[in-house]
Amino acid sequence: MDPSVQEMRSFWYKQLNRVVSVIGRQKNIESTKYDNRSRASTSLLAGDVEEEPDFRFALKKIRKDIMLKANQTIESAIRDAQSYVSISGCQALWNVDFSKLYDKLGGNVAKWHFCLGGLQDLIMRNFDRAETIKHFGAVVIDYQKAQDQVNNRFNSLRDQIVKRLYEDVSGNMNQFYKTLTTAKNELELLSLDNPNIDVTIFITEIQEKKRLSGKWEKELEDVYEQGFGILKKKYYIQTPHKLNIDNVRGAWSNFKQILSKKVKLMEGEM
Repeated sequence: MDPSVQEMRSFWYKQLNRVVSVIGRQKNIESTKYDNRSRASTSLLAGDVEEEPDFRFALKKIRKDIMLKANQTIESAIRDAQSYVSISGCQALWNVDFSKLYDKLGGNVAKWHFCLGGLQDLIMRNFDRAETIKHFGAVVIDYQKAQDQVNNRFNSLRDQIVKRLYEDVSGNMNQFYKTLTTAKNELELLSLDNPNIDVTIFITEIQEKKRLSGKWEKELEDVYEQGFGILKKKYYIQTPHKLNIDNVRGAWSNFKQILSKKVKLMEGEM
């Protein structure tokens, strides 16, 4: 909230003290015409005392329950406003620890896209209304200003997330490309014509690569194909570096071709 709860509380208590001070500093009536009335009023408040120049002396006579009620009114308004903002859910945009959240969700673009979409829907539900101002006693919630602040915070958080995702997915894709290329090269060198490779080693290596191919295919589709697709279509992120998804598709295709040939050779030996 802007101003913060502490600032609101400080402001309204200062206003209360200022009002009380203004009343207390009112000049006492000194005209002879009103002497009797003034003495009678003073007598009611403080008994038979010497006439005072103002009414500060009377502040001590204010009933405690009146001041307590004033304090309670201020606290109630602040509490209701704070509760309203918290219920809206948008305060979470300021409370979120980006690093911890990223550690939890990781570099899964689809999960982040779902998360950001949910936050955006929440913002739209809370601010898509006809009224623009809501009053909580002396506290006023200005929807337009609040919406601007929430949108700015959401955009900032989204940009941080998308930038981090792009960097992580790009880095992982580079490593994935190297892994596929290395696996393809290893398969090409794997031959029964090599006197250092017996049938057992040949079959074991082929089976291991075949097992990994299922994992790699899922990684290609779920992380890189889908991930870069979302980043490009939904967040307009381009891939300026030399390695792009087409290079990875090519490396995967080459690996699959050589693996298919080796699997046929393996089956012929079994």
